[in-house]
Amino acid sequence: MGTFAYNTHCNLLPPLCDALPLMDELSCRCAKFITNALDSDSDVVSYVARYGVYYGRTLSPLAEMHMPISVARDALYDIAFITKDFVRIYVRRAQSLDVILTVRCLLFLLFIYYLIIHQ
Repeated sequence: MGTFAYNTHCNLLPPLCDALPLMDELSCRCAKFITNALDSDSDVVSYVARYGVYYGRTLSPLAEMHMPISVARDALYDIAFITKDFVRIYVRRAQSLDVILTVRCLLFLLFIYYLIIHQ
């Protein structure tokens, strides 16, 4: 049996589980938190969030959370655009053919194994 790359589990586990990679999942949650803060009914929360995202980018914890979002770096003005569906499409387009074929093969083998065990 051949050797595997050190990051095989990082590349195969998210598509195998139909999930986002961990950093993308965290980035989506941060984007949702910031969007909720920007759209808050409280004027104070909304003002602080708006200042943190639009003006105090280097000094604000909100801006620091926003910076790791690698999918849409230039979307500071429209952070609501970053959703899990958008990121999932981006991640799937970025996957190599080898990863896609390996995941399909593993899913097929798991399906067969499940059928054999549960007969």
